[in-house]
Amino acid sequence: MRFKMFSEFMITGFCRRFSWIVLAVLAAVLSVASAACDRVALLAPAGSTITLTPLASALPLNGSTSIIAQVIEPAGTPPQRGTLVTFTTTLGTILPIEVETDSGGRVMVTFRAGTQSGMATIFALSGGVTTGTEGAVKIPIGAAAATGLSLSAAPSTMLAGGTSTISATINDSSGNILPGVPVTFSTDNGSVNPSVATTNQNGIATATLTTTRTAIVTATAGVTTTDGTTTITAPTKTITVTVEALPTASIAASGTQHQVGFPVTFTVVAQPGTGSTATIQDVTVSYGDGDSDSLGAATGTTTVSHVYDSDGSKTARVNVVDTNGGKNSSATVVFVQTQAPIVSLTIDSSVTVGATKTVNFRATVTPAGTQVTQYVWVFGDGQSLTTFTNTVSHDYATATLPRTATVTITTTTNQTASSSTTVSP
Repeated sequence: MRFKMFSEFMITGFCRRFSWIVLAVLAAVLSVASAACDRVALLAPAGSTITLTPLASALPLNGSTSIIAQVIEPAGTPPQRGTLVTFTTTLGTILPIEVETDSGGRVMVTFRAGTQSGMATIFALSGGVTTGTEGAVKIPIGAAAATGLSLSAAPSTMLAGGTSTISATINDSSGNILPGVPVTFSTDNGSVNPSVATTNQNGIATATLTTTRTAIVTATAGVTTTDGTTTITAPTKTITVTVEALPTASIAASGTQHQVGFPVTFTVVAQPGTGSTATIQDVTVSYGDGDSDSLGAATGTTTVSHVYDSDGSKTARVNVVDTNGGKNSSATVVFVQTQAPIVSLTIDSSVTVGATKTVNFRATVTPAGTQVTQYVWVFGDGQSLTTFTNTVSHDYATATLPRTATVTITTTTNQTASSSTTVSP
C-alpha cells in the first residue's frame, strides 16, 4: 500500500515538471520567433510609389526644412503601418535617414542644408521602390538659392566726387531673405568698393560707389548653378546713380597795372552745372586782403570793384554754391603797386634885379602823403642842387634866359618822377 502511494506521488510530480519544461521551451520558441519578426523590416511592395514633398523650395546656409514622403501601394492604398523608408541626399544631411510609415503611409524627416552652397538632390526608397531621378526633390542652398535681387542707392542723386551706398537685397523663390550669399558689384563710371560683398543676416550686401559722372552699378547675386538637369541662373540687376554737375565759377581782374587806393574791377561768372537741376544759391568774392562781398544768388556775369590799401600780390577768389549743395571756386592773382608819384614844377615868383633874375621854384607831389627822400634841381644854366624840401630859389643871369628848369624826385619806395618848366626873361 505504501509503495503504491509513493509511486503515484512520484508520477504526479514528474508530470508537473514536464509540463513546466514544455511551457518554458514553447516560450523560448515564441520569443525567438518574435525577435526574428522584429529584425525583418516591412518594405513597400513592388509597383508602389514614393512621393516627396519639401516644406521649403530653397534654403539659406545652415537652414532646415521638413520633407514628407508618401508611400502608395499599386492598389492605391497606403502600405502596412511600419513600412521602412530610407532617405539619401547629395548635399546637406537628413535626420533620421530611416523612418517607418504611419497608418496613412507617410513619414516626415528634417533636411539640414549645412554650410555649402549648391543644389541638394534628395531621394527616398523602400525595398525595390525608389523615387528615382524624376521623383527626387531638388533644393537650392545658399548662393544657389538666390533668385530674387533688388537694388537701392542712397543717395540716388549726388554731386560729382561724392559717394552713394549701394544695397543689394537677396531672396529665394519664396521671398525669404538669404544671408551668406556673395554679391558681385561693378560700375561703368567711377569705382565701387568692395567689389564682392556677402549678405548679412538680413539678406543685404552693401558697397560704396564713388564717381564724378552718372554711373550704372551692376550687381550679381551668387553664381549660376546646375546639377546636370536643373540650372539656376544667378540674378543680375542694375541701378543708375545720377551725378549732378557742379556749378561753374570764374573771376578775372581788368587790366594788369593795379595801384593802391584805386579801384580794381573784377568780372565774376557763376553758372549751374551743365544739365544740373540746381540753381545758383550764393556767390561770394574774397579779395585776398581780408575783405569780401556776398553777391547773393548772382547768376551769369557780374562785375565788382575793390580798393586795396596796401601793395603786394593779392589772390582774389569767388566761391559758388548751388541749391544741391554743389560747390566750386576760382581764383586770380593781382599785383597791387603803390601809386607812381607825379611831380609838377611851378614858379612862385621871379624878381629881376639889374642883370640877375631870382626865380622861386616849388615842386608839388601827388598823391598826397607820398614820402620823398630827395629833390634834384637842374636849372638849365649848368647848375644843379639837391635838397630835401620842395622849394628852392635860383638866380639866373638875364643874358642866359630863357632856360628849362627840371626837378626830379625820389620816393622812399625808390620811385622817381620828373617835371620841367621854362624860365623866361
